[in-house]
Amino acid sequence: MVFVGPNNAGKSLLLRELHEWLTEQTLTPKRILTEIGCDNVADMEHVEEWLRGHCRRDERSGGPLYRRYGAQVHESNVVTFWHRGPRFGPLGNMFTLYAPPAVGVQWAGPAGTFNYHDEPPTHPLHHLFLDGALEERLSGLCRDAFGEGLVLTRIGQQIQLLVGDPPPGGITGPPSKDYTDALIAMPALANQGDGMKAFVGLLLYLTAADSFWVLVDEPDAFLHPPQAYLLGRLLVQEKSPATQLFVATHDTDLLRGLLDAPESDVTVVRLRRTTRGTALAVLSPDRLRDLWSDPLLRYSSVLDGLFHQATVVCEGDADCRYYASVLDNTPEWHGVRSELHFTHGSTVSRMATIIRSLTAVDVPVVGIADFDALREETTLRPLVEALGGHWDAIAPGWRQVKAALDADPRSPQVAYVRAEVNKVLDQAAGPYLSRQDIARYKQLVKGDDRWEAAKRTGLAAVPHGDAHRLAEEMLEALAGLGLFVVPSGELESLVPDVGGHGPAWVAEVHAHGWHADEHSAAARSFLTQVATKALALARRDPVS
Repeated sequence: MVFVGPNNAGKSLLLRELHEWLTEQTLTPKRILTEIGCDNVADMEHVEEWLRGHCRRDERSGGPLYRRYGAQVHESNVVTFWHRGPRFGPLGNMFTLYAPPAVGVQWAGPAGTFNYHDEPPTHPLHHLFLDGALEERLSGLCRDAFGEGLVLTRIGQQIQLLVGDPPPGGITGPPSKDYTDALIAMPALANQGDGMKAFVGLLLYLTAADSFWVLVDEPDAFLHPPQAYLLGRLLVQEKSPATQLFVATHDTDLLRGLLDAPESDVTVVRLRRTTRGTALAVLSPDRLRDLWSDPLLRYSSVLDGLFHQATVVCEGDADCRYYASVLDNTPEWHGVRSELHFTHGSTVSRMATIIRSLTAVDVPVVGIADFDALREETTLRPLVEALGGHWDAIAPGWRQVKAALDADPRSPQVAYVRAEVNKVLDQAAGPYLSRQDIARYKQLVKGDDRWEAAKRTGLAAVPHGDAHRLAEEMLEALAGLGLFVVPSGELESLVPDVGGHGPAWVAEVHAHGWHADEHSAAARSFLTQVATKALALARRDPVS
């Protein structure tokens, strides 16, 4: 189970409260987790058998005590705490591995030797000491992630992991001086970078500790994207089949690794703050597998929306880059724009897929589309319904607007052609017309249907009268749902002084700095409406 959400949504707090539920003797008030359930299927004979096999039994200090990884429980209290669960008290610490942020760095350190004849392992390194196959497995995982293997020392008063390949020969009897000299020369894991220590330390405890419940907070700390992705896969692959894993993360690479693991059975829970507290949305493994099978989601930045307050879905990458840059340079949105994630569907027809996927996990979503998204019901209706709207409420006005714009192509007016030709000539980059200029000129003299004009000029192309009024009302209704249609037509209409289309247009706008000055005043006003709606959705209370 993976807990995701924007900053300060309560992911770490929820994990901490889950740990408290499992290990406290008395219930203290919780802000998020108000109740948990646990099926206690084992009888006391099996519980005590497990404790004897996994814990050190200590008769000293008022014993007998069971000790394991720094925790202890008195033998006389085992029956009481077992039947009191899920508030298992100290007994819960025997079953639970809690890894707060960056604790893996500490877990990569050395351990003292132990009497393996009479005592069970009390540290994960003790398990490696007794199991060479487990040591080789952990070494292989480290090599996959960092290109370096691991060697466990089995001599001296401490056992620790060293970085590198085993010296030749191994230990088949008393170690030779060459062997011990080679070990002494090898760097200790404890002296490596925090990323390597955190990665190995966490996997060491996961693979060796054999806990029923493993709670890991931000395991991606200190890791670069490739290692975070690999760790996500390994958390699923390397845990015991009997282990239930809970992870809180803000890292998309780690989440992708969790989802990509073979036979992954992951539930995603998204948290967000509302005016009434914390709201949670759950995406089941079956639903997640359906979504994850779509390449558009699997190989895009869509999942980043899980970690932002809200997501803005655009038609293409160029739209995302321009709109984000305008908001970045709008003073009243400084410090807020970073809470909005911009993503795209490559085409307007794929926007609805992304919107449905994000709303499934309670990510607030708004969309931005060019005016020609209104042309066909097969394009507009899925967007309306994905945003929670009812097509029957939009359809009557839309049909009248469409009928007005579906009229036969009209002959171009002389004044219009003259003005547009002058624009082409004024924007010409040299003494000769470019291919784009020629194509634009041919389009002008050929004539124009109203939809082509609407793509360039938006509402201005809708005939005056009822159709124009209905078009304005329709755009307002769509904005109320969260679908913002560019009123001036298309992305490029927002800065008409720049020629070109898509990425070339955006590059030219950015080169002139026009995304940050008065040239983008219309876009700034438009995006203020978009951002205001997006953040209002992010703060809404959940529906009962």
